This record gives sequence, C-alpha cells and structure tokens, in this order.
Amino acid sequence: EFMDAIKSESKFMLTNKEIIDPNILLDEIASMIKMTGDPGIIWLEKLNKRNPLKFLGQYETVSPCGEVGMIKGETCQFGYLNLAAFFDDNQIDFSELKEVISLAIRILDNGIEFNIRTFEDPLMSEVAFNKRKIGLGVCGWADLLLLMRIKYGSDASLTLAEEIMSFIAYHSKLASIELAKERGPFKSFKSYENQYHYNFLEVMYGSKPTDLVSADDWKDINKLVQKHGIRNSVTTSLPPTGRSSLILGTSPQIEPYFSINPGFEINQNLALEKTLMSLKSAEDTESIKEFLVTALDLTGQDHLEMASRFQKFTDQAISKTVNFSKDVPIQVIKETILLADELDLPVISIYVDGSREKQPQKLN
Repeated sequence: EFMDAIKSESKFMLTNKEIIDPNILLDEIASMIKMTGDPGIIWLEKLNKRNPLKFLGQYETVSPCGEVGMIKGETCQFGYLNLAAFFDDNQIDFSELKEVISLAIRILDNGIEFNIRTFEDPLMSEVAFNKRKIGLGVCGWADLLLLMRIKYGSDASLTLAEEIMSFIAYHSKLASIELAKERGPFKSFKSYENQYHYNFLEVMYGSKPTDLVSADDWKDINKLVQKHGIRNSVTTSLPPTGRSSLILGTSPQIEPYFSINPGFEINQNLALEKTLMSLKSAEDTESIKEFLVTALDLTGQDHLEMASRFQKFTDQAISKTVNFSKDVPIQVIKETILLADELDLPVISIYVDGSREKQPQKLN
C-alpha cells in the first residue's frame, strides 16, 4: 500500500493513524541510506506470497540479513553451493551439481533434526518440526562468470542465472521428496490448509520454463509431492555468505567483485587468484579485463536485474546489496527502491561507499 501511494501520489496512513505524504518519507529513507547504510527494505507481503504455510502464521519478521521470512519461534538452517567449483573442462558439470544438491538437502535436514532435539525453547522446536524449513543458497557466482568469460550483468549472465537457479530449485525439491519417502514429510504437510495441496510449486515456478527445467517438469514434481509429500516446506534462500565465501576462497553469493586494485588483485579471493595466475601472457591479461566487473561498474538496475533472475526460482528471498559511490544522488537511491519493488524483490539493501566510518572493504 505504501508503494502504491507513492506511485499514485496519494496520502498514506501509518500504523499510528498519522496521515503522511509517502514521498517525503521515501526521501528520508533514501537520505538515511546514503548517510548510514540503513535501513534495508523488506516487503513482508511479497515474502508472504511465498509462504506455503500461512495457516501457521504470516511472516512477522526476517532473518538478520533478510533472506527468510519468519513467524514467532522460527529459525533458519542454511547451506551453500560454490558454483565456481562445478566448472570443469570448460563447462558446468550439472551431473555433479545435481548430486551435491541432493547431499546438501540431506545434510540440512539432518541439521533440522538435531536442532529440534536440542533447542532450549520448545516453541522453536515445534515450529522447526512443523515446517522443516531449510535454505540452500549459492556463492562463487562472480568466479563462475569469470571462468566462463561471461561479463556480469550481460544478457548471457542473466540467462545463465535463471538456468542455474531453476536447476537448483527443481533438484532441491526432488531431493526433499526422496527424503519424504524415506523419513516422511514435514509435520504440517498433512493439513489441507497447506498450499502444497493446491499445486504450490507449479503456481510458483511452472510459468517460468528454462532450458534445464520445463513447465512439464514442474507439473511432474507437483504430482510427486501429492503422492509422497515433501520433507522440507522451503528448500532455497540466498544469504550473503560473507564469512563462508572467505573460508571457501570464492566470491560471495551472487555479488560481483567488490573491488580490484591497480595491481590486479581481488580481495581475499583464492579462486580468482588461481585464474589470474593461469594467464600466461600480457595479451591474456588484457583479454580478461573486460570480464572483471566490480560493484561500482554496475548501475543499480544491473544489480537488481541479476537479483531478480535468481529470485524467480528462490523459495524465500535474496540478501543482495546494491553498491553506490559516495556521490550518488538521493534521487537515484529512491529510484532503486522503486525498481526493486517493480521487479518483485522481497528484500533489498543499498550501501553507499563511506556511509559508515568502518566498512569491511574499501574501494580502490
């Protein structure tokens, strides 16, 4: 309603009944983002459209980075796929990716089982038992694009994003169905208020066929859910993977490289260092430069378009940051927020360089 009021240039009523001009509030939000890096923007109604178990409660809040909607007592269980690690012999090894997806879903479900038994709060155990919600995400996207010599933000990169995420979404569901055969579906699956009984997956993804996953594939998986159930009510979400990607030595989540110094060195990225070391001539080095895209080489729209392609096949949300230089106009920040809404992104963060005195990485 707030975004509709902005578009229609009408007044808006806050929860305390105060009537305001929403454009003035949006100006203040954009100004604070430029000054402090906060607030992040969350559309809970968009997340609740992705909630198959609304009868257990509408989402009231989100995980710390915004990638998962939560009801009271809810927790999150994450794991990540290093996409760059599946590039072999000049191609993506989808057969290996499928195997690892299946293994990852089993590991995450094991984690849920352990947590149910060990949570000190009975409500947390109850919610986890009812939903068995997990979030399989990704990292190494920028590294993969570089290995494939695809420019971040190009049409080819956007198409590949849809293909890979549709593959992950589909095979994560298949793996969860196999677990349901073995261990049983999540507890609240039996309720007829559960949206999985009303073609939830086909509604969510069936109208978005890719070369790797067709509309018929989603129809077939829907039938398997009706027959066997599904172990986990949610299987995919994309946390930022900041610390995890550092441990793995790869680029974080679906983010571009943050910064490259004149010495051609990328911050703490072991996978990229190997790629650069493999270059044998100055000519090779020059040829790769066009593919070394950093956060500030991209427009706000470039960042959001990439997020929207992954979001198409993500059960929950994506913790994606749009980066701007310190001289970005307030109007551009406002337009970025409006575009995120138009692209149906449930969550967006905007960071302006230098808006915080201490930031983890500095731009070169």
